[in-house]
Amino acid sequence: MTKKTASKKTASQEQDTNAKEIDRVAVKVVEEDKKQETADKAELKPKAKRKGRTSKKKSAQKPKTGGEPLAEKEQKQEGAAMAKQENKPEPAEAKPKRAKKKKAAPKGELVKQEAGQRAEARNSEAQQAAEKPAAKPKPKARRSAKKGSKAKGGRNAAEAPEPSGGADKGMEVVKQEAKRGNHVVVASRNPAKIKAAELGFSRMFPDQEFVFDGISVASGVADQPMTDDETFMGALHRALTAQQEQPEADYWIGLEGGLQEEGDDFYAFAWIVLIGPKGMQGKSRTGTFVLPLEVAELVRDGKELGEADDIIFGKTNSKLSSGAIGILTHGLIDRAEYYAGAVAMALIPFKNPELYAVEDTLIEVEV
Repeated sequence: MTKKTASKKTASQEQDTNAKEIDRVAVKVVEEDKKQETADKAELKPKAKRKGRTSKKKSAQKPKTGGEPLAEKEQKQEGAAMAKQENKPEPAEAKPKRAKKKKAAPKGELVKQEAGQRAEARNSEAQQAAEKPAAKPKPKARRSAKKGSKAKGGRNAAEAPEPSGGADKGMEVVKQEAKRGNHVVVASRNPAKIKAAELGFSRMFPDQEFVFDGISVASGVADQPMTDDETFMGALHRALTAQQEQPEADYWIGLEGGLQEEGDDFYAFAWIVLIGPKGMQGKSRTGTFVLPLEVAELVRDGKELGEADDIIFGKTNSKLSSGAIGILTHGLIDRAEYYAGAVAMALIPFKNPELYAVEDTLIEVEV
C-alpha cells in the first residue's frame, strides 16, 4: 500500500512539473510575441535616414513552439504589415531637367542667314530646271485662210487632231492635215515662180503650213505675151488648168510675165491669178519697169524676154533664176522676190474674206 501511494504522488508531481513547464514556455512565447510585435511596429514606422549610416532591420524571430492561436496572430500581423507597405506612397519620379534656352542670334545675323537660305533655294531651283529636258514645242494651231461666213465663201481649216499614240504619230497627223488643208499647186515648174508662191503665202499667213507642188501646164497664150490683157489671160488660164488637173488641192496659182509696148518703150510686168476654196479668186499685178533699148529691139524681132536677156548680158536661162529684174538691179531684186509681193497682194481677198464676196472675185474663162 505504501509503494502504490508513493508512486501515485510521484506521478502527480511529474504532472505538476510538466504543467508548470508548459506555463513557463507559454509565458515566454507570449513575451516573445509582444517583443516581436513591438519590433514589427517599430520597423513599420518610417525612420529618418542618417547620412553615412545604413539602417539594419531586425529579422523576425520565429517562435520555437506555438499552437494554432499563435499562427493566426502571426498571419494577422503579417497581413497588416503588407497592407501598410501597399498603402505606403511611392517615391515621386524625378522631374526632367529643362533644356537650356539658346541665346537668340543678333538680328543682323538672322537677316544674313535668311538671305543665304533664299539664295540656296533659288540656286537649287535653277539647277533642277537646268537638269530637266527641254519641252518639245507644241505644233501651232492652223488658222483658217478665210475667216468669213459661209455666205461669203469662208471655210475654216480643220484643226489638227490631238495625237493619240506618241509624239511621232501626232506630228505625222499634223503634217497630213497641213498637206490636206493647205495644198498649193503652182501652174509652172519654174523654180523662181514656185519660190515666189512660197514667199507670198508665208508672208500673208505666217502661222500656217503649206505644201507646194509645181506642174507644167499650157498658158493658152503666146510664149511671150505682148499686151496687158494677154498677160492676164495667160495667168488665169494657167490657174484654171492646174485646178482641173489637180482638183484635190486647195489653192491653184498662175504667174505670167508679159510686155506692153508704148511708143518706143517696152514695159515689163507680170500678172498673178490665184484660185482658192469655193472658187474665190485673187488677182494682182507686179510693178512695172522699162527694158533697155537693146533688149527691146530683140523682143521686137520675136525673141522672148528671157532669151533676149541671155544674149545681151551673156547669161544662160536667166528666166529660171534672176530674170531681167535681177540683172538690171544687180541682184537687189530677183525674179522670185519680184513676183512674191504680187502673190501676197493676190491673197488679200483670202486674208479678208468678209470684205470680198465670191461673185466679186470670180471670173469664168473657157479653158
